[in-house]
Amino acid sequence: CICKSCYEVSKDLYFSFYEKFGFADSILSEGEKYYLDLGAINRNILIDAGVPPENIEVCDLCTCCNKEFLFSHRGLGADRGLLSGIIKIVG
Repeated sequence: CICKSCYEVSKDLYFSFYEKFGFADSILSEGEKYYLDLGAINRNILIDAGVPPENIEVCDLCTCCNKEFLFSHRGLGADRGLLSGIIKIVG
């Protein structure tokens, strides 16, 4: 997913995420700019759902920072493709 440095959002979306999730480490502001850390938000949601933290791995590869080999709406605009994710549940 996109990293927190590249995922600037509107003030309204920022506060909407804060009200819904309240994860202070995942919802950042710098002056009048607002950012979301989607990887951290998803990790926190899984932990709140009971998944042990040691069973969660979040890739730190940003789609926008690595647009030469990953598709990124923000990085490529209309020239983007599609991405898919894989979740493996091991029991």
